[in-house]
Amino acid sequence: MARKYDAAPTRLRDATPRFEIVPGYFTNEAPFGWSPNPDVGIGDGILFGGHTSTARDFSEISSSTLKFDLTSQVNFTHQFKTGVEVLYNDLNIEYGTVNLVFPESNNYVNWRRFPFRGAFYIQDKIEAKGFIANAGLRLDYSDANSRWIDLDPFDKLFFSSKYNSETAFQSQNAKA
Repeated sequence: MARKYDAAPTRLRDATPRFEIVPGYFTNEAPFGWSPNPDVGIGDGILFGGHTSTARDFSEISSSTLKFDLTSQVNFTHQFKTGVEVLYNDLNIEYGTVNLVFPESNNYVNWRRFPFRGAFYIQDKIEAKGFIANAGLRLDYSDANSRWIDLDPFDKLFFSSKYNSETAFQSQNAKA
């Protein structure tokens, strides 16, 4: 499975007042196109730019799974199943808010990680005299393959509007 995002503003708006909507009154092509400026419309003060089209997403993610299962009816009483599964992810994350007029509201995330997980199982289906029992073992493994920020769950520098992506927080390798 793979996903690729390309979300950004539309083309820039032509701000030239070249459309005569009533005799003697010219305006630009608003609301079509995008303007990074806080443009205000006529009369009611509707904003036609600045606060809109600030979201961006250029993330690319993929997930690959390799899975194998084997079932064998050994005799009338026992049916064995076994299997293995490996899942590998490529997470290239790039998204956020880009506001050219009010840059203090910008928050942009850009990182790449390769988490993976795996599983192995073995199971015996036992059938005897109308009684059916499933017994087995399963082993799962998960590894974020990344670092994890180590902080107080009430840290206001991280969990509030005071967050700044440039701030260095202590981190450690995530436990598998």
